[in-house]
Amino acid sequence: MSLFSALKSNPTHLTGLKLRDSNLGDSAVKELCGFLQNEGCRLQKFEFGGYSLSETSWTSLFSALKSNLSHLIELDLSYSNLDDSGVKNFFTPKEGFLQDCGCKIQQLRLMDCRLSETRWISLFSALKFNPTHLKELNLNRTNLGDSGVKELCGFLQTEGCRLEKLELRSCSLSKTSWTSLFSALKSNPTHLTKLDLSETNLGDSGLKELCGFLQTEGCRLETLVLKTCSLSKTSWTSLFSALKSKPTHLTELNLIRTNLGDSELKELCGFLQTEGCRLERLRLEVCNLSKISCDFLASALKSNSLHLTELDLGGNDLEDSDVQQLKRFVKTLW
Repeated sequence: MSLFSALKSNPTHLTGLKLRDSNLGDSAVKELCGFLQNEGCRLQKFEFGGYSLSETSWTSLFSALKSNLSHLIELDLSYSNLDDSGVKNFFTPKEGFLQDCGCKIQQLRLMDCRLSETRWISLFSALKFNPTHLKELNLNRTNLGDSGVKELCGFLQTEGCRLEKLELRSCSLSKTSWTSLFSALKSNPTHLTKLDLSETNLGDSGLKELCGFLQTEGCRLETLVLKTCSLSKTSWTSLFSALKSKPTHLTELNLIRTNLGDSELKELCGFLQTEGCRLERLRLEVCNLSKISCDFLASALKSNSLHLTELDLGGNDLEDSDVQQLKRFVKTLW
């Protein structure tokens, strides 16, 4: 008996299925579809990443999901060959899986999926058709480009959009696209709680737009990830000034491998000392910090250490004695 035949014989208890980089041919996909279409299937989380399937198999897979989708809330298709033929039944207008009235996908991950301009348009049109359920969208390492960002913005501005987490790691956007993205986020700021812009070409112009979003009335961002983003001294000052103006919501700040340095760290400490600051996790690995930075941090935490519980200083040229003074202010120190 095959794996999927066994699952099909007793489908009601399995809620998560992870199939990544397995060698599934058309016959195995057919067996998988039989399980997914089983009346008792209660699958909630489906990770199907790293696949290069035939058009027939993609069609069968999305047809199977569509036939029994009331339970599925997480779908991960990262690293798959979702080309034009492969996604026909995923978000084709009026017929696609995402547009089905029974679709309740909350988390959609498409990391490293390269789509044509036409398919980006189709994807976001499908999401706009049924916007209320999606909470998390992962588009890391995709080829969004200006046209894709334009369509993403249309979804973000759709009435009923409740997106909470947006990940755009390693997406290279134009100045126009950064402006459009943050303008869209500013128009509907109350739901987004996590924004990951790691390894992007944010630059000074994009950072300026980000600061405008952070200062928007109604912004509730809790996690900001800027890993490996290189900014000018002026931009660092602007960022921490924006955070100081609305300090109460941010609980996690990730600045790993940035060009922060001692002088910019001093600006960060100004944010940490702001009345109302609720930051709990601060990641500063590989930021070229020195003993001076540790002194700044110790002084800041001494005046406001009630909330910070995790501080990561790994990868900086620091002696144990440099960080020793910080141990009494945080529960976890790397």
